[in-house]
Amino acid sequence: GFEAPEITAEGCIVHAGLNTAGESNPELYGVVEGSVTFMANIPFQKVLDNMLKPGTLGKISPNILSYNAVVVSDTADAVVYAVEEEIAPLPALTGAKPAKVNLTFTINKRALKDRTAAITFELDKSKDNKWKRLSGRIYGVDLNNGYSMIMVATSSRSHYDALPSLRLKLVKSYLSKTKDHIVGWLNTL
Repeated sequence: GFEAPEITAEGCIVHAGLNTAGESNPELYGVVEGSVTFMANIPFQKVLDNMLKPGTLGKISPNILSYNAVVVSDTADAVVYAVEEEIAPLPALTGAKPAKVNLTFTINKRALKDRTAAITFELDKSKDNKWKRLSGRIYGVDLNNGYSMIMVATSSRSHYDALPSLRLKLVKSYLSKTKDHIVGWLNTL
């Protein structure tokens, strides 16, 4: 008759800013660099137990309409997934249509042995992508006190046209929702 305690987030930091190399590197013009960092009151072993399931990484983002992950390689060092996602636009872009992106996710298996989650992702440029840039890192660390520290950092430039100030607000809103989405997923473990 005992219920599992609810997983909550504490110490949340959300940040977003325009990439400062945009003037010297045209490829980075308009790219938003953002991150969300927080602690969750969940033993890290529960995160580790679910890290290599193909659907886990699809549960990170709140605006994924469809997600398909295929293992490309699995070595002692890393698991690499080819991922196709359909991303819904955020509510502020009401007239915009969903966009498909193809990503490569790499989970560092050596880090898992050290009780750390270290994942990188980036657009697969060999395939069609509606976004101009989407890459980042996901980290999870065992704080050894019943809490886990989680960080998601992104570097993005969607195909939606919006003023830089609006894009920054949208990324901050998205990252806050990402935190809520991750906490919701953690509550299902």
